[in-house]
Amino acid sequence: MPGGDTGRSIIGSTNIDGVGISGLELQYDGILTGTGGQLRREVAPNGRSIPGSETVTAQPVSGNDLVLTLDRSIQYSTEQVLLEKVSEIGARGATAIVVDTDTGEIYSMASVRQNDESGAYEVTSGNYAAVDAYEPGSVAKVITIASALSDGLVTPETSYLVPWRKQYYDDLLTDSHQHPDEWLSVSQILTESSNIGTIMVQQEMGRWRHRDYMAAFGLGQSSALDFPGESTGILKQADDLWGSERVTVAYGQGVASTSLQLVAAINTIANDGVYVAPKLVKATVGPDGSVTDTAPSPQHRVVSEQAAMQTTEMMRNVVCTGTATLAQVDGLSIAGKAGTA
Repeated sequence: MPGGDTGRSIIGSTNIDGVGISGLELQYDGILTGTGGQLRREVAPNGRSIPGSETVTAQPVSGNDLVLTLDRSIQYSTEQVLLEKVSEIGARGATAIVVDTDTGEIYSMASVRQNDESGAYEVTSGNYAAVDAYEPGSVAKVITIASALSDGLVTPETSYLVPWRKQYYDDLLTDSHQHPDEWLSVSQILTESSNIGTIMVQQEMGRWRHRDYMAAFGLGQSSALDFPGESTGILKQADDLWGSERVTVAYGQGVASTSLQLVAAINTIANDGVYVAPKLVKATVGPDGSVTDTAPSPQHRVVSEQAAMQTTEMMRNVVCTGTATLAQVDGLSIAGKAGTA
């Protein structure tokens, strides 16, 4: 642990014999572990070794080292900020991920939780950002609206007459607050985070097409990290959705994702509509010091560049005037989306 406990949920640990049992230590144990050597020695009849008789018949070979994408300073800062904020607001815990938009390289991935016994907040040994799944809530509206834009079914100016509540199947679904029937553009639907408006956009696609897009954004499957214990989340087939689930998935209920899946999905918008798989290992270093870079992260286009740009602009409005104004940072242009699980 070169940085103390910093990044311990990702690096993982070994048992007393040096065998990886969690995190990257477990995942890459075969690469990190070297090959033992062999020694021959002569012993006297009483079983004692005869001095000077040892002969090395096979030299030991060191294992490879891993060069991680993590930035130790960013990882430490992320952990400390989370500890401060969860303590301030009394949350059960929090996760945060910092990722390079173009390459998918993860600069930090931190999880903190409140200790059930002591009540103190601590950086976890488990990588909850990758192994814990939850309903993403309204963050998923970004996927729904970007997908409809990409298919040319709507534009940011397309408007719907949106009530504050509406019956869908057996459930009466509502927006977050009561309001009169009002005309809302697609841009306003995302900015104001209207559940009913988002359902109207999803119904332009149909739930089968919408489900295909959610899968293309990386939901419902492990990421390319293949981190030990990583959750696939929950993404049902369209035909397996029942009742109001068929529409609530449009705004992130009836579907579950990890923080890792969600950051990769939203990064698709930042990356001009191209999904890039998250990455933790940049290179390996052999026993002779030779450095071998790992392959670039797999990528695939999900939505058009125009749809990504339009969605990005809407997400800027979310931070400027919508539901995520607390995310504003002086001097920076921030695009975001708030979501309640």
